[in-house]
Amino acid sequence: MVTVAASGKVLLAGGYLVLDQQYSGLVISTSAQFRTHVCLHAPTESVSVVDSFVVVVTSRHMQQSWTYRICLLPQFQMIASPQNQSENRFVAETIRLCLKFLLLTKSAEFIFSKLQGRDMMIELLSDVCFYSQHHNLRAAGLPLRSSSFHLLGDRVAAAPTFTSSSSSSS
Repeated sequence: MVTVAASGKVLLAGGYLVLDQQYSGLVISTSAQFRTHVCLHAPTESVSVVDSFVVVVTSRHMQQSWTYRICLLPQFQMIASPQNQSENRFVAETIRLCLKFLLLTKSAEFIFSKLQGRDMMIELLSDVCFYSQHHNLRAAGLPLRSSSFHLLGDRVAAAPTFTSSSSSSS
């Protein structure tokens, strides 16, 4: 498994439009972090499709997951699963850009040799203070301040993870 962490940001002006390069905004960094866990896992589908693999992205905060079939040959294609609960264009575009960059630097054959027939599981995590926790704090009888966040512990809703002791990464 590989884990990547990045400092969080607060958008003071511009909202999510700043994700589009034609717009600007004012952003400050915070000490809280976003983390992404990536691991390879046994195929999620019983039917194997040649020259493709599946990427599953889960978000504990949003309690959702998104599944995509990635075809690298003869050309790059990313197909959203019809079972996806919703569309998240930010997740989809991030995966698309990362894979296209990887294809610019490595061959499809190299990528398949590293996957070794496994699918990719990506788990998105963020520190609890990124999201409004007033309902959880009130339910726990805790004061409404940031110093109470760590006291919530397991009371914050969490979706199951794909992490497994039998999974390995290359």
